[in-house]
Amino acid sequence: MRARFFVALTYAALHGLAVTITMGLASPAYAEPAMRDRAESALDLAEREDSAFELFRALEHYDESLALDPTNVGAERRAALLRSHSEGSFLPFAALERVRRDTALSNSPRAIDALVRDADNFPPGQVRIEVWVLAAEALSQRFDRPNDAQHYLRRVLEDPQTDDVTAQKAARDLVTLALAHGDFESAKFAVVSAGSRADAHLARDVARALLRQRIHRAVVAMMTAFLVMATRSLIAAASRGELSALRAALAKTWSFVFGYAAYVAILGACLASGYETGTASPFLLFGAVLVPIAMLARAWSAVGLNSDIVRAARAVLCGAAVFGSGFLVLENASGTYLESLGL
Repeated sequence: MRARFFVALTYAALHGLAVTITMGLASPAYAEPAMRDRAESALDLAEREDSAFELFRALEHYDESLALDPTNVGAERRAALLRSHSEGSFLPFAALERVRRDTALSNSPRAIDALVRDADNFPPGQVRIEVWVLAAEALSQRFDRPNDAQHYLRRVLEDPQTDDVTAQKAARDLVTLALAHGDFESAKFAVVSAGSRADAHLARDVARALLRQRIHRAVVAMMTAFLVMATRSLIAAASRGELSALRAALAKTWSFVFGYAAYVAILGACLASGYETGTASPFLLFGAVLVPIAMLARAWSAVGLNSDIVRAARAVLCGAAVFGSGFLVLENASGTYLESLGL
């Protein structure tokens, strides 16, 4: 009894080993040549129908091609895409594809506006969202209508059927457009609407832009105060006949001011040029701006009041004007430096 058991067990083990080896050596299960030919014919027919916007028939023949050859990845992907855009019996998707595939239509404001109007009557789904995305891209990049582009990006974010990837890109595009035009409310709306779907840096970028705006306003206010108060002091000095003292003070100072401005500009430019992404232009521009500010500060001190409190306040305002001018130069010349400072 025990001998027969071991014989049977040995036979089964050897048989299983033989089958396993045979299966391992066998070729992968591909469609037979005749089946592959039929699959290719069905795929060709599907692509022609797809190009002619006969999307129902195209989907049937994509499925037929996939059934004949399960390895046909192209047919599988296109069939899946058509199914996900089948709302409204494919009529909305056909309308979108007609514009998207035709360069003349996709570059025509009238065609884009007509498509968006039609989309208002489309059933909810991916097609309507993609129409808004297409319109936002065209309106912002080719038609110079940023406000309209922002409107459609908001609709993308507000639609509950928008997928996470599309929502993330729409939020980033909306923030970029809004900040470029100083529309901070729209930028904050994008962050709130995107919520957890926003990219990790979006909220930080908006907060940094808001901080930069506040600093910009403060700098402009300080620079204005500096110019107004210094100019009033000079006008008062002229009315008192003190211009000769002013000229004498500037004559003693101008060489130092020009030399110091050149030193700051050249040294900063050399340091910046040593970095691969550095640029010397902001430092050269700052050196040029520093000259009139320093000369005006010296003129103000030469003819202004000289009490300790007034001198201290004047020094603070002059120093703020220098720092403010540096901020404005960096803001307009290269945002990279401000970003490195957290702005």
